[in-house]
Amino acid sequence: MLAQIYVYDLDGRRVLLPAPEEKRERRVVEEGPNGRVVEEIVERRDAQGNKLPPEKLRVVEKQGADGSTIVETTKYESDLNGRLAATERAVVTTQQQSGQTKTISVVERPTVNGTFAAVEKTASQTTSAYGKQQTNRSTYVLDQSGNFVEAVRELIEKAPEGKGAKEVTQEFRNAPTGKMELTGQKIKIDSLNPDGTSTSEITVYGVAAPGRSADGPLKLREQQMITTRPGPGNTVIESISVRRPDLADSKLGAYQKVGEKVTQMPKGGAGK
Repeated sequence: MLAQIYVYDLDGRRVLLPAPEEKRERRVVEEGPNGRVVEEIVERRDAQGNKLPPEKLRVVEKQGADGSTIVETTKYESDLNGRLAATERAVVTTQQQSGQTKTISVVERPTVNGTFAAVEKTASQTTSAYGKQQTNRSTYVLDQSGNFVEAVRELIEKAPEGKGAKEVTQEFRNAPTGKMELTGQKIKIDSLNPDGTSTSEITVYGVAAPGRSADGPLKLREQQMITTRPGPGNTVIESISVRRPDLADSKLGAYQKVGEKVTQMPKGGAGK
């Protein structure tokens, strides 16, 4: 799918952003009872049309002994000599059981001696019941001693509301006290409209100053409105508008359109 990105300046004028080109060539290297191996070559050109160094992704999919799904993705980038060298590996393990999905993702990067070492880990657990979904997700990073410590925790609750859904995300960060403290909240309400458009209103709350834990109630930071509608020539148009509270009385001003994305859908109809 091809997409064009537009932004709106302070005078409300629509400006097309130069977009880089990307071409992906995917092939199955191996497929059998032990899993599947897929390689993908990515060729890119910058916004000026200059060719960028190629990139390769090697994806190994297999089943664990406990029934889990393991996806190992290794990224290769061109080194100074133009040869592809492994620069990152991500291993994602997913296990589903009784309406519950557990996922552990580990990101590894090469060390000075050429071996891979884990640098980041994410663990999430999603429970679905009666149309509602709850996800607990934690991101761990290495401390100065080389041990993994929890840096960010997200609690996400999603439930049907009207003809759409409501999603509430609470974000906690590791504070200087060593405890996880609430630093932000995001409320997203998705709606499907009778005219075929869909809207997502996102209300963002945060602390008084970035990087600090909450001191009292969270402050309203901004509201975002994302509208998706069918466009001419088998396109889908996604418009993004933002409004922020006034510094004097904290009341929200009018929405101002800041961007638009026009995506050309494949032949056969949007969404197919």
